Amino acid sequence: MATESGLPVGKKKRGVLIRVFGIFLCLFAGEMYFLFPPRSWGGEVPPGRSVLLLNTFYRGHARGDALIKGISRTILPEVGLHVEHLDMAGPVFPSRESHHANLIGRKYTEKPDVIITVGGGALGFLMKFRSKLFPEVPVVFCGIEETPEKAAARDKTFGVLETPGEAKTVELALSLHPRRKIVLVSADDTPDGVLRRTRAMGAAARGDGVAVGDFSDPAWRGRMVDHPEKTLLVWLNAAGASLPANAALPASVPVYTVWNYAVGKIAVGGYVSDSISSGIKAGTMARGIIGGQGPGVSREGPFPVFDYPLLKKHELSPGGLPRNAVVKNRDASSPNDSPLPFICLGLTASMALGGAIWIKRIEKREAEIREQGNREWGERLYNEKMWLLERVSGGISHDLRNPLGAIKNAVFFLNMALEDPEPEIGETMEILEKEIVNSERIITSLTEFSRAKAPVMKRVLINELLEDTLGSLRLPERVILDNRVGEMRALSADPDQMETVFRNIIVNAVKSMPKGGRLTFTSEDKGDEMAVAAEDTGPGIAPEHMDRLFEPFFTTRAKGIGLGLTITREMVKENGGRIEVESRPGTGSTFTVILPVARPLGKSRPRGV
Repeated sequence: MATESGLPVGKKKRGVLIRVFGIFLCLFAGEMYFLFPPRSWGGEVPPGRSVLLLNTFYRGHARGDALIKGISRTILPEVGLHVEHLDMAGPVFPSRESHHANLIGRKYTEKPDVIITVGGGALGFLMKFRSKLFPEVPVVFCGIEETPEKAAARDKTFGVLETPGEAKTVELALSLHPRRKIVLVSADDTPDGVLRRTRAMGAAARGDGVAVGDFSDPAWRGRMVDHPEKTLLVWLNAAGASLPANAALPASVPVYTVWNYAVGKIAVGGYVSDSISSGIKAGTMARGIIGGQGPGVSREGPFPVFDYPLLKKHELSPGGLPRNAVVKNRDASSPNDSPLPFICLGLTASMALGGAIWIKRIEKREAEIREQGNREWGERLYNEKMWLLERVSGGISHDLRNPLGAIKNAVFFLNMALEDPEPEIGETMEILEKEIVNSERIITSLTEFSRAKAPVMKRVLINELLEDTLGSLRLPERVILDNRVGEMRALSADPDQMETVFRNIIVNAVKSMPKGGRLTFTSEDKGDEMAVAAEDTGPGIAPEHMDRLFEPFFTTRAKGIGLGLTITREMVKENGGRIEVESRPGTGSTFTVILPVARPLGKSRPRGV
């Protein structure tokens, strides 16, 4: 039966459901935007800044192009992005490396502000010639798999580590096809390709009665042709998704992969890496370094993606896939997606509403006590509020990850489905991707706030720790640093927490001086205590804001979540100290961290007691 528009009733209903879901997705993105306004993606970018991108692969390489696409989306137009395609995925002779180094050295006489490397070859090349070419330039990498060998470079570079998905893909394929006991693996002969092949074969060999072979071996391909009903193919070639001309693949052999661009072309699916997302994260880190924020290391885990027509071809039901799987290319008659994201959103909204009601009640009581001038009870109420917020934040951050993961998968699917979208659609997709990354950062902040650990006390020289913290941050040129902290007596404190304390104070001071200024550090020996003061020349803090300065989620900036100073105060407090603030409106502010000289080693009391 057809409707007046000529569409079957089932397809029309499916179309309506898709539109409703699209509207819901946009509303959720808008809600995230207004609840958690996007912070500066790296801050203001000074003029004349540039980023050098070194690509391991050749132009047109599927994985390399996807990573570069993600990076390009986050680098601001006013920042010059220069791309060099090195074509170093395979074995490279030392003479060729030297030739590349000489060319790059002559071409880039002015050092870039940040270098981004795509793939392991470019990172290895840069680390070899870094002292000669760009000794002091920060490096951000992406397209690097998290292996023990490459994880050792974390103290030298920053970026995105991808968790390999070969083992998960093989295990999933064998579980979906329990009667297939021949697994062939196809991978390129690059160092990364050899490593992927080894991991996949190792995972397949652990299967019960499974025979494992290399797809490049004619004997194993012949065995596949003779027994197609017993064979699986795992496709790990990073360059593209096309079989060699001399390799005939029987139509009944299912193919699985770890690359998103191969799903739907030759592969049923697998645990794939989202190269565009990795590129976006790397570009965001580079932009943050240019804006004066400290870099870090992020991890990108594989997630399951499948092609609906190929699932049907091999008689596989979407209901048997992992719960978080993305199924693309569904037709109008395919079953609706799971309602899990909507349930999670409902639970999240209820939790947030309940937490907000309790917080409002506590704030009302707090205001009454302030009027009475009772500091003891005010401190007690503050602890009650912190106790409640820690638990509410932990619950909200946990429940938000599920629907946000579903939205991230949906955006990933749309990026693959819309190969050449209209400009307005493309801009909307970029906004969604950026807001997802921003929301993930906010959720991470909430998680850290709710899971703050008791400090582990060690012997610490605060002056050395402050120097290390300042050295790890790239301050804007418009901010003049004046470190007058001399030698200090050793304190008993948690070095990691104190580094976070000073980092937060520094970042807060820099943001208060968008047009430039001076940040001065001084120290004072107070007998049983040592004090370190950070004085900025910003606009100062309004008197009406002083009492709320350390309250959770209180911020005067349009872009911010308001947890930095809250976490700072709690960490100082847990280390047995206190933080004092003086402000001179129109002149600047001074944050002073005061810590005891002598403190027994060990762990402090639990939080909230």
